Amino acid sequence: FQLSYEGNWTTVVCASYGSPMEMTLHHDESIVQVSGKYDSGYIFELMFVTSQGRSLKVGQPSGISFNFYPTHDG
Repeated sequence: FQLSYEGNWTTVVCASYGSPMEMTLHHDESIVQVSGKYDSGYIFELMFVTSQGRSLKVGQPSGISFNFYPTHDG
C-alpha cells in the first residue's frame, strides 16, 4: 500500500502481489469511507470510497470486516 500526496510518495507498506492499482482523486474529491477485512493483525482487503461515489478495492476478501466513515458532516 502506498499513498501519493502533492507528488510525494509514502514508503510502501505491504507485500506486493499482482499488478499495482491506483486511483487519482478528482478536484474537490475526497475519501469518505475506508473498509476492508483483517485477521491476525494483518489487513487482507482495503476499499476506499470517495465523495463522488467512486471506489477502489484491493486485496483478498478474507477475514473480519471493518468499516470507517464519518458519523456527521464537518
